[in-house]
Amino acid sequence: MPNRLRQPSAPPVSCLEAARARREVACEQERVAGVLACNREALERLFESGLVFTRQGSQMGRELLRSQHELLRAKSMLARLLSGPVARCPIRAELDTVVQRAELVARRFAAWLSPA
Repeated sequence: MPNRLRQPSAPPVSCLEAARARREVACEQERVAGVLACNREALERLFESGLVFTRQGSQMGRELLRSQHELLRAKSMLARLLSGPVARCPIRAELDTVVQRAELVARRFAAWLSPA
């Protein structure tokens, strides 16, 4: 009977590329959620203050609602990405522009609400 040495089993191989992509999407989700919360607070302040009934307030409200809509679209797109197999995709630039635009609107609203 031949002496059979048992070969050690190889450890499972995990795809680091997919893990990185999944982590990036999760980070982007957190970023979008944070900006959504700030945007929601700005809308609440606009309505609570009654400034939404002024000309500038209604324009600011439209801009805030437009950025809120874009952020919600980005959030659903990220959720779809996480629901299936995640690969690195070139959406980061588009997400960056949406988030930066929403942050700019929120900053403009904050500056408009508290005049110096």
